[in-house]
Amino acid sequence: MNTGTYNLNWRFYFWIPALIFLSCYFITLTTVFKNNQQVVSYGIMIDLLITAPLIYLFLIRKKTISKYTVLRVVSLGIIMSGIILNTESNQLISIVKQWLAPMIEAIVFSIIIRKFYLANKKTKTLNSGSIDFLTHSRVVLAEAFGNHKVGSVVATEASMFYYAFLSKKNNKCSEDLHFTSYKESAIIAIFYAFMMAIVVETLALHFLLMLVSPILAWVLTGLSLYTCVQLFAHIRAITSRVIKINNSILELHMGLAADAEIHLSNIKSIEIISKESMIKDTVKISLIKKLEPQNILIELYETVEITKLYGIKRYSKRISFYVDEPKIFYDKLKTLIV
Repeated sequence: MNTGTYNLNWRFYFWIPALIFLSCYFITLTTVFKNNQQVVSYGIMIDLLITAPLIYLFLIRKKTISKYTVLRVVSLGIIMSGIILNTESNQLISIVKQWLAPMIEAIVFSIIIRKFYLANKKTKTLNSGSIDFLTHSRVVLAEAFGNHKVGSVVATEASMFYYAFLSKKNNKCSEDLHFTSYKESAIIAIFYAFMMAIVVETLALHFLLMLVSPILAWVLTGLSLYTCVQLFAHIRAITSRVIKINNSILELHMGLAADAEIHLSNIKSIEIISKESMIKDTVKISLIKKLEPQNILIELYETVEITKLYGIKRYSKRISFYVDEPKIFYDKLKTLIV
């Protein structure tokens, strides 16, 4: 899939729907609209929800832009109608907000589920193992939203709930080309300690803030609990997403924190290291650099992309990470890259 087409093209073709939205807004400021609000509102609704999306679809029909981006134009049209039109005096707008908006959400959700189903089915057909939820979430949601940055953010949030409540511990870690990164380190215990500290501090702060501002107290409590869910999801993802060598590609995963795919032919050297021997300009596959250990350093011929939390991109020719059995991993990878 071309990863650059979404960001490159969709904004260029979105200017006409945006112009229609602005025109509709300025129409609501005229005396004609004020004197004939009920009738003109229907025309504005047609422009916002039908004309603008159809024109956008016509413009991108032969382009590489995902057709699902039309849903964004419709969604923005619904939001715009709620802003510039009087919802209370217009029954049509109320119907749109009550029925059309949830329908669009259901369509988007159905498309995402279908894509995951097809991806999983294709993977099983090719006998390539189970798909990685976070990786496929980024691909599917980038296509659904027509934007890789938005897709990565939503994929991170969706994956957080998936790994926190639905995922299972990886059962393939005993295979030669699968390696864990949590059994021999204390990183999971450290994250659990962070969670306990957050809970204790939040409880104490909550009761103190209740005396000053109950709203602020509950907001901070909610944010703290959400942070705990994120940490728990990261812990579960660490045990579910292992480091593996698949089809001449080294897949590096560290929970929800970082990912990288490296072609074995791109590996220049590999060495077992300690924290003291860390080389500068090295991207670490980790969540908290100062706390998480590392014992493997890989140097590459060409720069590779490392995807961090919420789709943040880093690029480097040196990558370090932790693996439970560094000597076995080193020997195995060394034989494959020679």
